[in-house]
Amino acid sequence: MDATFGARLKEERKRLSLTQRDLGGIGGVEANAQAVYERGTRKPKADYLWAIWLGGVDIHYVLTAERTCLPSELLSDQETEIIRHYRSLGEQDQCAVAQILSSISPG
Repeated sequence: MDATFGARLKEERKRLSLTQRDLGGIGGVEANAQAVYERGTRKPKADYLWAIWLGGVDIHYVLTAERTCLPSELLSDQETEIIRHYRSLGEQDQCAVAQILSSISPG
């Protein structure tokens, strides 16, 4: 593993608004192990990667630097409906929605 793996793992953690303790808990490790993974100095085990994937981390991105689509089974019915409505909007309205969300979302 290299530093870019750790940087992408940290980026995903922050995207999900999680602390190292939070993501470590999802993955079944302590916060100090999470920190070591984010520094890229130790490789996580497959069960950790599986668990954080189930928690919403884009593992494909963390491993390859290429984004993947979020599996639909990880979306709630409400999230699916929001995406459906968003996709039905024109480009200008989608940009307006993106600006509104960025102005009200934390971090």
